Formats: sequence, structure tokens, C-alpha cells
Amino acid sequence: MIYRCRWCEHGYCEDCLDFDTANLVGEMLPELEMLGLAAVSQAWFIECPSCVKHWETNREDAATIEMERGRIEEAYARFNSSD
Repeated sequence: MIYRCRWCEHGYCEDCLDFDTANLVGEMLPELEMLGLAAVSQAWFIECPSCVKHWETNREDAATIEMERGRIEEAYARFNSSD
């Protein structure tokens, strides 16, 4: 299984990922589902330790990511309500 970062290019195998500092997201991202893509059984999405650490020290970037999460959640809610 590969743990893919939602926000950057990093990917980790099970042995290399620091589970204490990564945020586990899920097997599918709402933005990919809205594009019609299916979940991949060999991948799990995360927010990688590098991104998490960066957001802890750069509050402006952290705020941008939070805003983007909100936009994705709103779009996903509209997507699901149109079914």
C-alpha cells in the first residue's frame, strides 16, 4: 500500500510513514470522486508529515489549506445533493 499525500508529491510505504505525525485522510478524496475516479485499493490518502510540519510553522499556508478544505467540502456537498 502506498500512502499518498493529498497536498504534495510525497508518497510513503507502510514502513517509511511516520503515523504519529501524518494525518490519515481516507481511501478516496472527494475531489477525485467528483471527477468520476474510483478508489484504488493499493493507495490511501494522507496529509504527510512534511506538510503537517510546514503548516505548524507557517500559519498563512495552514489557513489557505483550511480554506481549500472548506471549498472542497462545500462542492462535495453540492455534488452529493444533485444525485
